[in-house]
Amino acid sequence: LINGRLERQGYDIAVPDAPTATLLLADRVTAVSMRYRDGLGDWRARWDNNDFASLPTAVEMTVTRGSSPPLVMAFATGTKRTVPPVNLPTGAL
Repeated sequence: LINGRLERQGYDIAVPDAPTATLLLADRVTAVSMRYRDGLGDWRARWDNNDFASLPTAVEMTVTRGSSPPLVMAFATGTKRTVPPVNLPTGAL
């Protein structure tokens, strides 16, 4: 998040030190928060791969833009095919 702009920066796998084009995901962003779900279904505020030695089973990103209601997005991640159900806040979809 830079100057209210949420951007995605891509990298070429063959040249990882050379960023490719930047994609604007959202503007007028006032806050972004992330949560990570472990294999037991518990949400954590941060993920340290050294502590957990694996990927989270899901990642949740909350994006707030001005006075609009927060947009909550949940993504299944990792290699497990069974992910415990995600309880989203009312009205998140």
